[in-house]
Amino acid sequence: MTPLKIMIVEDEMITAESIKDMLEELGYEVVGICMRAETALDAILSEEPDFALLDVNLKGDKTGIWLANQLKELHNIPYVFLTAYGDKATVEQATESNPYGYLLKPIDKHHLYASIEVAVKKFAEINNAKTSNDFEEIILKDSLFIKDEYLLVKVRFEDIYLAKANGNYIEVHTKEKKHLIKGTLASFIDVLPKNTFFQAHRSYLINMDCIDAIGGNYLKIGKVDVPITTPKKDELLKCLNLYKKI
Repeated sequence: MTPLKIMIVEDEMITAESIKDMLEELGYEVVGICMRAETALDAILSEEPDFALLDVNLKGDKTGIWLANQLKELHNIPYVFLTAYGDKATVEQATESNPYGYLLKPIDKHHLYASIEVAVKKFAEINNAKTSNDFEEIILKDSLFIKDEYLLVKVRFEDIYLAKANGNYIEVHTKEKKHLIKGTLASFIDVLPKNTFFQAHRSYLINMDCIDAIGGNYLKIGKVDVPITTPKKDELLKCLNLYKKI
């Protein structure tokens, strides 16, 4: 489980450091601060953050709007524009690139938090993130974003070793923590990689890469014994290319 990773693109270092402090107080991870659009594009492609804060009027030939358009082509992530100018011309120019939010300086920590959370959800909806009526979490690329207290935290699919049905909720098990999210296994399996996750039992989804042992009627995954029937075990063995009696 990791916090949302954010890149700050801001050409006033005092402002950038202030925003960085706010983000870290809120529990996010700042992966870098860039002062030029071209440098920021290289850094974003290298660091692969989950989110970006882009100053509209950067120093140099390229603006934050140029950078936003490049990101949509090369590394599609949600972003929010920052600007000290709230005039009609600046706002209209910025909105042409369809940002996921817009913040006026000076930045307020609570407005910053709200803008990020709303932008992530808006991005997921626009980009057809896989969701269903009974599954409320946000799916982006190879990760699940789960609400942990007040903050969205990132759980990579590869870090989930099993999911267990618990009434109207799902227990999502990782090495670091067990998360409880609302939903059903039927909806959850639809958002997971089909070549990695397997429904071993009506109450369990398992990450096949995390199987420690296969017994007669159970699977060992970490400290958990997951029940499995003979037909399901045969199906699993085929998936693992190990089809033989154990």
